[in-house]
Amino acid sequence: MGVTLLNPENEFDRRAMVMALVGAAGGYQQQLLLQYLNSPLKHIPGPWHTRCSRLSLKLSRLTGTRMTYVHQLHERYGSIVRIAPNELSCIDIQSVSQVYKVGGGFEKAQWIGDYATKLPALSLSMILNSAEAKQRRRLLHGSFAITSLRKNWESTIRSKVELAVMKIKTEALAGSSNSHKWWTYMAADVISQLSFGQSLGVLESGKSTMYMRAIENALIADVIQCEIPFLASLSQLIPRSLLQTFSRQLEQVRLGGADGVASVKQQGPSSAQSIFTEMIAECDSEGRTWLTKEAVGMEGAGMMVAGTDTTAAVLTYLIWSVLKQPVLQEKLENEIALLGDTFDDKRLEACPILGAVIEETLRLYPAVLSSLPRLIPGGGTTLSSHFVPAGTVVYSPAYSLQRDPKVFPDPHRFDPATLSNTLRRFDLLHHHQFIISIRRYENMASPDDNLGFKYAVITGGGGGIGKVMAQHFISKGKKVIIAGRTESKLQETAKEIGAVDYYVLDTGKAEQIPDFVRRVTKEHPDLDCLVNNAGVQRPLEILKDDDFLSKADQEIDINIRGPMHLALGLLPHFQTKESALIINVSSVLGFVPFSIINPVYNGTKAWLHFWSMNLRTQLKNGGSKVRVVEIAPPTVATDLHRERSDPDDNKKENNPDALTVDEFMEEVGSKLEDGVETIGPGMAGEVIGRWYGAFGEQYAKAAGSK
Repeated sequence: MGVTLLNPENEFDRRAMVMALVGAAGGYQQQLLLQYLNSPLKHIPGPWHTRCSRLSLKLSRLTGTRMTYVHQLHERYGSIVRIAPNELSCIDIQSVSQVYKVGGGFEKAQWIGDYATKLPALSLSMILNSAEAKQRRRLLHGSFAITSLRKNWESTIRSKVELAVMKIKTEALAGSSNSHKWWTYMAADVISQLSFGQSLGVLESGKSTMYMRAIENALIADVIQCEIPFLASLSQLIPRSLLQTFSRQLEQVRLGGADGVASVKQQGPSSAQSIFTEMIAECDSEGRTWLTKEAVGMEGAGMMVAGTDTTAAVLTYLIWSVLKQPVLQEKLENEIALLGDTFDDKRLEACPILGAVIEETLRLYPAVLSSLPRLIPGGGTTLSSHFVPAGTVVYSPAYSLQRDPKVFPDPHRFDPATLSNTLRRFDLLHHHQFIISIRRYENMASPDDNLGFKYAVITGGGGGIGKVMAQHFISKGKKVIIAGRTESKLQETAKEIGAVDYYVLDTGKAEQIPDFVRRVTKEHPDLDCLVNNAGVQRPLEILKDDDFLSKADQEIDINIRGPMHLALGLLPHFQTKESALIINVSSVLGFVPFSIINPVYNGTKAWLHFWSMNLRTQLKNGGSKVRVVEIAPPTVATDLHRERSDPDDNKKENNPDALTVDEFMEEVGSKLEDGVETIGPGMAGEVIGRWYGAFGEQYAKAAGSK
């Protein structure tokens, strides 16, 4: 009896299978070769293997060395480098500004892979659709505004900080202290209190919780599911595998966020307050069913994941860096000691040495070492002198960008005192998410000097935006004069805010301006700043208003002739100063005339926008030291709409895009100190970004100044 060891038909099947595998392998190799040779990115410098594989990038992320791996590539290949077949890293300053500019057209690229499709909801950082992301940002905006955080949460945060400091001190007196542990516990307690209305209590107990450990392991699971999705799927088939445990804990973090937010919702607004309370109430009242419990829960869980380790790491590096420099430590301690025991966050923000130390820590040890990916839009673009086709993914890693030796001569040295010189060269980066905010700490002097003037006159200073700007400048140590049409109002405001003087002036009557200029410069020779804020907005209907032309003429006189005559009248005086500043308050309606009932106002503000651009360019090209800044507000809750049928339609409760005067001034003040020349607070920032994205480069070429 014989045994057939090999069936001829089986042999044929086996040969066919082998041939198929060989063919597939050959096809794959051919595909890689074609990709290697024909890729539209083949001219971008980088290692040869990045043309056909992202394996090195994947391994660097899995081993926690991505930032150093990419940084070494930049050191070898330059400001732009290919890191994967369809991915680039770019640290060229102008290119980074272009990519991350608001309204620039560079949409977020997927950074969590297909894993996102398996989630019940997405947090804001995961949402790719710009309209949906804008909708979510609008809901979160009010709660995250600095004025809201200070009002609602400063005392809570302060108590947690004081407890953490006490724990560190107690532990240190006993021998040594692990400050990173206590900062982690502090951040976890603060964020859980803000997110879910209830603290985890880890500061008091001194012990981690299962939820915190789940967060730590969830981060590992997150990376693995993004980078090795098949392994994550395979692990579900292996009972009690480590990755399966981590994945379950990732789910616990998400569910914990949803449960925490649900608890706040159940207890109602009068009970456990959280940063989401207002958002939940607003959605419920307006029936926004798209904002589900899972979506809000993902935001809460995202805050826990993103805010705990990051805060602790930066604080630990800050303390470590200061303790290594005893002279700096002494200066910092002396500055804080001057505040006494009754200081608040606003006074801390005004401490120049503390501010410089924080900025330098964020430069060297940023909380997020890589950056959000962006997609090159249709038509492609040029980055760092290289054309990049549409659909390419580009990153700008903070770790490398903030260690650029062309900007920071000694990039790895912690030296807050040099910030004023080096940060001036980072002006183009004020839109980049992970770059330190650009502030000018001039040789550790008072931040008051950041504004670029000492003595200002503000038209329309009796109320509204003019008044809040005057108050802000006075709080920064500036001398302020207010001007306007109503003397009683000027007297009252000047006394209330501490203005040094006031002048009755109707900016719509150009014949009054020469005399005003002579008086104000004679009586206040140190004057070096003009704020053209006075304006009038009237609802006008061409087919109905019999006195349309007379009203229109008055708007044109006040909104156009006034700012022009004042600027040119004061310019000879300003030219005698070492530096001077003209601030023109235009409007977002000067970029896009959304409000059709204000046809003349829209046109006057468009004129003021273009006048500001041309005035700035001519002064720069002429070597003048007079700077020109344009502020283009959106709707702000002032009495500007007093002549409308509904004078309160610019209030926040009636218009979700409206800013309070405090919100307006907070953003404007920060950007003035950052040296931004066209400031669009609130939703105006996106509109202005889109306008400059479309026409800015063309104007710069025509004006001959980049």
